[in-house]
Amino acid sequence: MHNGLIAFTRVILLASMIVTAGCNPTTGGGASFSVTPCGGDVVGVWHVRASCLRFGGTVDLSTLVGVSCTSGAVSVSGDAEVLGTLTATSEGRFTDATHTNGNLSLRLPDSCLMVGSDKVYCDNLGGLIQGAGFLKVMCIDPFYDATSIYYGGRETDPDGNRPWSGLGCTCSASINYSGGLGAVSSSPPVNSTYTVSNNEITLSGDGVEYVYPYCVQGNQLTLSPPNTFGSVVGSVVFDKV
Repeated sequence: MHNGLIAFTRVILLASMIVTAGCNPTTGGGASFSVTPCGGDVVGVWHVRASCLRFGGTVDLSTLVGVSCTSGAVSVSGDAEVLGTLTATSEGRFTDATHTNGNLSLRLPDSCLMVGSDKVYCDNLGGLIQGAGFLKVMCIDPFYDATSIYYGGRETDPDGNRPWSGLGCTCSASINYSGGLGAVSSSPPVNSTYTVSNNEITLSGDGVEYVYPYCVQGNQLTLSPPNTFGSVVGSVVFDKV
C-alpha cells in the first residue's frame, strides 16, 4: 500500500507538469486564441512567428486505436507549439516544413482497457495509443507503479495474477512530428495539394483531408488546426517571407 501511494503521488506530479508546461493561452498574444476566419491569398512562403495550441475535451479512442471506450470517456489536456515554414503555390500545391512539439495527458477509465475480448494493463496500453500520431506514450495505473504492480507488497496476488486497481490509466503522450500544422496525426500530409473555400484551407494527402480556418491580413497568416485529437484552442501565426 505504501509503494502504491508513492506511485500515485508520482502520477499526480507528472500529470501536473505535463499540463502546465509549454505555451500559455492567456499570455501568448494572438496565437493564444483560435483564428477569426477572414480568408485571403495564401500563396507564398510563410514562416511561423508564434503558436500556442491548448488541447482539451475528450477523444474517442475506440475508433483511433481499437480500445473499448464509449465516446467522451477519455479526457485530454495539454499543449503544443508549431515551428517552421509553410509554402503554398499558385498551382494549388503546398509544402509543409513545420514541426509540432508538445505534451498531452490522457485519463482513461477502467472500462477503456478492453481490446477485443482481452483486458490490457496500463503499461501495455501506451504502444496502442502511440500509433495515433505520438512520439511516445507512457501509461500507468494511478494506484500502482508503472513497472511493478504491487499487491500487499507482492507483484502479483496470491493466485499469481496481476490485479487491476479499477481506477483506469493515466497516460503521458509526447507530440513530436513533422507536418500537420498542429493536427495530431500518424501520417500528416507534408507535400501535396490544397484548396481554399469559405475562409478555410483544406490540405489533402494520402486520402486524408485536414481543414484549417484561416485569415490573411497584410503579410500575416493565422490559422487554427482541426480537432483531430480532442478539442484545440489556439492558432499558428505566420509571417510572409
